Amino acid sequence: MGDEIMTWSNQLQRSLWQSATWVTAFGAVYLFSLDTALAQQIIYPIPLQQEWQQEFLEVTLENYRGLMEPALTPQEMDRLSNVRFEFPVGPHDQNFNFYSSSENRVVMPVASLLFFKDLAFAAAWLSLKGYSIIPLLDYASVFANGGLVRWPEEKRFPKDALGIPADAGSNAEVVKRYQEMVVDIVLFVLAHELGHIMQGFEEIGDYDRHCWEDRPKKKGRKKDSDCLRKLGRLRQVEQSADSFALELFRRINRPPLGLPIFFSITSRLQPVGEFALSNKDWDLWVLGKREHPLDGRRIQAAANFIAANRADFEKGLRNPATASTRITNSVSEFTKLASLVDDRSLFVTQADCTLTYGPEDLMPRKGAVLDVVPRDGERFVAKPWSGVYEGTVVGNKIGQSTAIRLILRRDGARLTGDTQYLCFRGRVDGSITGDMAAVRWTVGNIRRTLTMHAEAAGASIRATWRSDTDEGGDGTVTATRVSSP
Repeated sequence: MGDEIMTWSNQLQRSLWQSATWVTAFGAVYLFSLDTALAQQIIYPIPLQQEWQQEFLEVTLENYRGLMEPALTPQEMDRLSNVRFEFPVGPHDQNFNFYSSSENRVVMPVASLLFFKDLAFAAAWLSLKGYSIIPLLDYASVFANGGLVRWPEEKRFPKDALGIPADAGSNAEVVKRYQEMVVDIVLFVLAHELGHIMQGFEEIGDYDRHCWEDRPKKKGRKKDSDCLRKLGRLRQVEQSADSFALELFRRINRPPLGLPIFFSITSRLQPVGEFALSNKDWDLWVLGKREHPLDGRRIQAAANFIAANRADFEKGLRNPATASTRITNSVSEFTKLASLVDDRSLFVTQADCTLTYGPEDLMPRKGAVLDVVPRDGERFVAKPWSGVYEGTVVGNKIGQSTAIRLILRRDGARLTGDTQYLCFRGRVDGSITGDMAAVRWTVGNIRRTLTMHAEAAGASIRATWRSDTDEGGDGTVTATRVSSP
């Protein structure tokens, strides 16, 4: 976003500045309801949640009364006259299950708010410092797919996992950046849930929301068509709530520039697994497993709305000379994301790759791609099994001639190191005997036995490997040393 965003409420801005350490919590996602077991990978202490509960309520009311109510029509005001906001405390609510109800309740679990607060602050710091936000998205995938259980507990929370310095909150520019991001997100979340209240609640029912899970019990084409039809209706309900939210943004001339990063994070916050066996299963999952379907059509609808009302949104930017370009770029961001979120192969790869990551793999970096590289100032010994090797890995589960890099470190007879092919990170640990080495090769949840042979005085290696289980397969590695000792 940037300095051009107009100040919409002096009172709101003052509150945001005074509450800079927590206001990003309002970016918490209402889109998904993650599995409780995954949610327990990190637990915000109940006393901490209780400390934040009242402040969340106060700032929510300030957003609603100061920014949203003035933009409502008399009919809308009447419909929302008794809306209330609830902030339940508890470890079971660490799963982004924001929702509204026919009793005019908008429910926002405190643990979810605290989690997204950390994510939003990390996004602000990384972007301001010129770092890639891909590690942030990868962290969301690790969390969603249960990978944090392999991490040390002190490294599981977002800011710790992503290497955000402890004094980052003292940087006024960082605070301002995440405030700007959060104002967009909190308004959209609130307006979306209010949109559900405005349009009323029909009985979609558990059957519809669990349509995909019920499929194996009721096979057949009729079941598939019923599932798609009913989940399609759920999609329409969510898109209608989006339309109400975006219309409110239009009325106050506020371009929702913070939403692409919001949607990017939430698109990763869903476990990927057995559903991705076929395109049909993927389509059903997009509609059903994501309880509030965040698919490409929904995101593209937002892009189309902004493009169609660009004149109103441009009024909300201070610099008329750049307003048109900024709106065009925003629409492009939405459109690009819309093309990515439905890509089955991309999501499966992201899930598989991030399960191989540890905290050290998510440290701040400039580039989007994560590569295994030597440590700063690292020197290798002038012996076989020491240095940077590059070559190919072949396996019946990997494919043919995939590029691989190995960073091998020799300490006497012990051999350790890091590996990478595609985006899969791995580690080796074993022992050297003459021109041979026997090591354990771990890539995520797959463990392999790797038998290596040094050739040409250590200038190259060849190896065979076999996984402990059939799902990892077997294969070969050939590589040549490209570093100088």
